[in-house]
Amino acid sequence: LPCHLASGLGVPNAYPTLVGTSWTIGDPDLLIKVTLHGLQGPIMVNGRRWNAMMMPLGNLPDAEIAEALTHIRTSWGHTASPITADQVAAVRAQHAGRTKPWTAAELGNPDG
Repeated sequence: LPCHLASGLGVPNAYPTLVGTSWTIGDPDLLIKVTLHGLQGPIMVNGRRWNAMMMPLGNLPDAEIAEALTHIRTSWGHTASPITADQVAAVRAQHAGRTKPWTAAELGNPDG
C-alpha cells in the first residue's frame, strides 16, 4: 500500500483514498480487476475527480493479492468481505487476454 499510505488515505493530488469508497468495499471483482490489470484515466473517488494511472500488479501471486485486498476491505473501519486466492484466480482466468489497464467507464465507476 505504499502509494495509498498505511492509513489508506492516499496522497493529495497523486493517489486517491482507499477509505470508504465503493472502489474498495464494493464488488470484490472490481477491486481484483483493477489490481491485476491497473486503472487509467479519469475516475471519481468519494466525490473527487482523479486522473491518474494505477500500475497493474498481476505479476503478484493470487494469495498475495488476496491478502492485500482483504486488508483493504477489512481495515480503516471497513467491514467488507475478505477476498480469497480462488477469487483472484477466477478473475485472472476470466480476463487472461487483457493487455491494457481498465478505465472507470469500463468498470462502471462505482463512486461516480
